Amino acid sequence: MDYETLLFELKPLLDIEQLKVANIDESNVQVYTSALEKCSQGARIESNRTIIGRSGLLDSLTESLAFLLEQEFTVDTQSNKNILLIISEIVRVLANSFADNDDNRNIFFDKNRFLANPIIETYFAKVLALNLQQNDPDVIITLQMRLAAMVKNLIVDNRNY
Repeated sequence: MDYETLLFELKPLLDIEQLKVANIDESNVQVYTSALEKCSQGARIESNRTIIGRSGLLDSLTESLAFLLEQEFTVDTQSNKNILLIISEIVRVLANSFADNDDNRNIFFDKNRFLANPIIETYFAKVLALNLQQNDPDVIITLQMRLAAMVKNLIVDNRNY
């Protein structure tokens, strides 16, 4: 996995201040989803999961995910397919990063994040409740399945969570 290229491509998604003013449209969603897809594929390899956690990428992606979920469910009145696609790919990276990796699980839960984490507390249920008739069903179903996989990878073979 070429981390330098991935980080360059993901930079606007990893910086919350940039993300706040970014216009996520067709022209840049492909770049982001492609980079996130490479990252999630890389996270299937155990040594890459460790690097994703220790480098700060996992923490940054978690913060970006929380921000995008907030935008999707509290700011925007209508679902944005581009944002949902990016959310889905970030969830996929996180899901793969948590597989058999307690260090990454601990990063996610650090600072009592689990108890106050909007990803788990609020948005998990909202993603599951998305209306398939009002949204792109393929995008929604994929996002829902990935979110379920992420939660599974957080808790499987781990008594702490």
